[in-house]
Amino acid sequence: MSVSLKRIKGPKKPMTEVPAKDFVGRNGFGTIPIPHKDWSDRIAATQVVLNVIESGRLPKDSEPLQQSLSMVKGMFSRIYVGDCYDWFTTSKFLGHPSGEVSKAISTSIAVLKGAIREQNVDLFNEAVERINADYGNEMLENYLDMTVRNGHPVREEGWAYVLWSSSERDVVHVGAAGGEVEEVIKRLNDENPDHHPYGVLAAWLVHEPLAAYNDIHAALDRYAMGDGFFRVNFGIARDTVHKLLKDTDNFALSPWHDHEAESAPSAPQMKMAG
Repeated sequence: MSVSLKRIKGPKKPMTEVPAKDFVGRNGFGTIPIPHKDWSDRIAATQVVLNVIESGRLPKDSEPLQQSLSMVKGMFSRIYVGDCYDWFTTSKFLGHPSGEVSKAISTSIAVLKGAIREQNVDLFNEAVERINADYGNEMLENYLDMTVRNGHPVREEGWAYVLWSSSERDVVHVGAAGGEVEEVIKRLNDENPDHHPYGVLAAWLVHEPLAAYNDIHAALDRYAMGDGFFRVNFGIARDTVHKLLKDTDNFALSPWHDHEAESAPSAPQMKMAG
């Protein structure tokens, strides 16, 4: 029996429209806490998958194992797609991997699932090697540090971001800053108490936040309303910032990637048995 890549499905495409729902509670889109019903399950699944990766040995297949793999795969997928209410919260616990890295790891875990299901040792080893090369093991360890061991967030130089309040569906706050995105959100909420809380539609770790800020505002100038607000479709804002940061080599794949050596990961190119 062989594993077919045609049966391996990676995550869907990233979100390009703002959510239809209004967010009127304490947290805006993307920053909502992980639901209580999922908290323990995600921790347990993360530990199971990390144990499999670190053991380096092909485990026996079981439905509980497959469910754990699916749950962790989904955690990385939601970071790449960005369409879940808690996507940025999940990203924080995993150390804020970029969308590209999250997509690659999600796809590698899908391959890992197939390898275990069909007890393919070579494919299992290749999938584990790919996950480790993308620092997926470090990200899972970070998830456990943050959720179980009261660890501190992994820090980078700064952020570029697209923030949004459901009070103004066609207006986004776009920029870059040092420190944490949560600090910018708090400032916006304090300055706009009549608005629904601000949340995160998209975010990128950057090496030089001031350069990113200047480049972003120049690129989106025709949509500017002042004070970092832009009346522009989210998909346009997201694609503009993403391309700009890549073209200027001003974003990090993750806190674990070496800036000088890093290159965007690709989905696994693994040979299948005939």
